[in-house]
Amino acid sequence: MYEEAIETVVTVRDFTQVFDAYAQFYETVISAKMEATTADCPTEEGTSHQPASLSFSLSLSLSLSLSDI
Repeated sequence: MYEEAIETVVTVRDFTQVFDAYAQFYETVISAKMEATTADCPTEEGTSHQPASLSFSLSLSLSLSLSDI
């Protein structure tokens, strides 16, 4: 859906709306994955929590790359 929207934008405003919606979607996905990972693998106090899945890591990387644009 994102690709279709990006291909049809005409103005900067259109692009901004599509991009912001896409970034917000990924932020929501990452938040949900973080909550699920934390709920599935509670950590002891004083230890760091490592992401349990490659999918989470990839989503986080995509989100960070979006914020760099």
